[in-house]
Amino acid sequence: MRITIIYYLRKSRVKQDGQMPIYVRITVKSKRTDLTTGIFIHPKDCSQTRQRVKDKSRNAYPINERLNKLRTEIQDLYNQLRSSGEEPSLAI
Repeated sequence: MRITIIYYLRKSRVKQDGQMPIYVRITVKSKRTDLTTGIFIHPKDCSQTRQRVKDKSRNAYPINERLNKLRTEIQDLYNQLRSSGEEPSLAI
């Protein structure tokens, strides 16, 4: 069993200044859930292929660090559940 973690912009939630929220999609056993990261950016600052904020964008480093930390925390939680013998699921 494996986990897939991706980031994407939620285009249906555009703020008045044009910023969109970054969401994280977690997939386990063909079941998925989408959660907000609480981070908003302009679409022009987003690299969809890298799933990161473009390096030349304002605040790129702290935002990308937050995204990295979130990915690590999700992966660590998944690994802890697997190592304790529990079956990871997306029931929230």
